[in-house]
Amino acid sequence: MILDIIAQLFCSANLNTKSCPPTATFEYNLLIKFPKEDFDMIINEKFITEVLKFDMNLSAINKIAQHHCWESKSGTEFWFNFIKVTIAENNDFFRSEIVRPCMTIFFDLLELEDSYSNTRIEDSFEVMTRLLKTIHKIN
Repeated sequence: MILDIIAQLFCSANLNTKSCPPTATFEYNLLIKFPKEDFDMIINEKFITEVLKFDMNLSAINKIAQHHCWESKSGTEFWFNFIKVTIAENNDFFRSEIVRPCMTIFFDLLELEDSYSNTRIEDSFEVMTRLLKTIHKIN
């Protein structure tokens, strides 16, 4: 419940995009400026890891990720890097409770249709390569 509220607040923010994200809570001209301190508390690897590890609310984190990545190279880089590192750090890949939600977020980010869509698809090969290497190590 609390993560739904956090996601709603985060998605009410204008993250300096050229167009309104599909995740936006309000119309583009009504989106608010999000304080940096609040942004940094939410877009934080430790916070995201804990939420995903304990399967608290994948849909809320997924919505935050999509909002953060909309028309944003730095947002996309953050999430793709987070996913690559998370996959690499989970040696017990098939039993890891965090890999499945990471892959859900990853595939949903690939479905975003903005000006960075092609870049995300190109960058996805690196994430998939990391995934295949991790699986290969296990076998």
